Amino acid sequence: MGLVYCNCNDIYGPFHIIGDCHGCADELAELLEKLGYILKEDGSLWALRGSAAADFKLVFLGDYVDRGPKPAQVLHILLKAWQDGALSFPILDRAAYSKTDSNVSNEYLAGQYRFNLGCHEEAKQAENGKWQAIIGQAQDNKREDSQILLDAIKFEPVNVKEINSSYKQRQLKRIPILAVKGNHEFKLERVMGGRKVQAIFTDMASTMLSLRAAWQGLYRFYPGQTRKKYPFSYGELAAFLNALPHYITLEGGNLLVSHAGLSQDLQGQNNQKAAHFCLFGDADGKLDEKGFPIRRHWEDSYNGKAQVVYGHTPVAKPLRCGNTWNIDTGCVFGGSLSALSYPQGEIVSVKSRKVYCFKEGISNLDTSKRTII
Repeated sequence: MGLVYCNCNDIYGPFHIIGDCHGCADELAELLEKLGYILKEDGSLWALRGSAAADFKLVFLGDYVDRGPKPAQVLHILLKAWQDGALSFPILDRAAYSKTDSNVSNEYLAGQYRFNLGCHEEAKQAENGKWQAIIGQAQDNKREDSQILLDAIKFEPVNVKEINSSYKQRQLKRIPILAVKGNHEFKLERVMGGRKVQAIFTDMASTMLSLRAAWQGLYRFYPGQTRKKYPFSYGELAAFLNALPHYITLEGGNLLVSHAGLSQDLQGQNNQKAAHFCLFGDADGKLDEKGFPIRRHWEDSYNGKAQVVYGHTPVAKPLRCGNTWNIDTGCVFGGSLSALSYPQGEIVSVKSRKVYCFKEGISNLDTSKRTII
């Protein structure tokens, strides 16, 4: 289960809190630039000293992978911060992985699908044949989300503007980062540990393809870079996913961030029930007529001290309900990627560049009963 509750009450803002990325690395880079940050070619995040952004800390709300075209690049930004100490977890045993181990496990499990990453040409051809069969089947069925598989195969770098080379290192400040686990990281963690998950395979396919290519030496993060092997090993990624907490409290307990929110009675708890709520929301396992999980609107009756900022359930616009914010604005579904400035309460968003993944019903969200800002 890993770390559930991370008490960071001694860390104070201001914060920029970013919603569900789902592999939308281009939109993330655009949003970070709009917020005033500098994304370097090695994936590290900085701000000019004296700028407004230099006073902020970044918080990510989970669901960094799946559905979108560049999940490896989104993970790269977080893994780079973690590797350099800009992102840290209180109880992580950094001896749990080896930075010198760049070898990929010869097995990579994807739910019930299994693909060999062996060096033999025959194994590679068999593996590629399986991927092509999945892609072909998606296209034959005219699935709306089949294009995401083709986008992932292109292995393009993040679309970012060139950094002003006149900046001197002493003019820049490294940005501290905090991050929580989403349900898609939970699934990826289980997959990498050899366990099966209940998931629509096309949801995870972009992540499988992206990481597979990255570890095989086809990876580029920044425009102009030559293709190379992913700079983070299988073991590093597995340890990072395991270390991600489910929720974090900040500012003396006045702010709580988690992927899907957390009801007042579970706050401060470090158990399975709190973990499940943080990953999946207030869900009882039942599905509606369209196949979506039925989630109770816990935020309607929430009156806790901590302001809860979360994502997970896409909304047309950032939604404030009482002392809660939902800032998942469905970037991967053609919406936007949003960031909340805390404590200012200001929203900054960038539009999605395309509908990367089509889900019936996502674009017709009922937000009439809530305060939309």
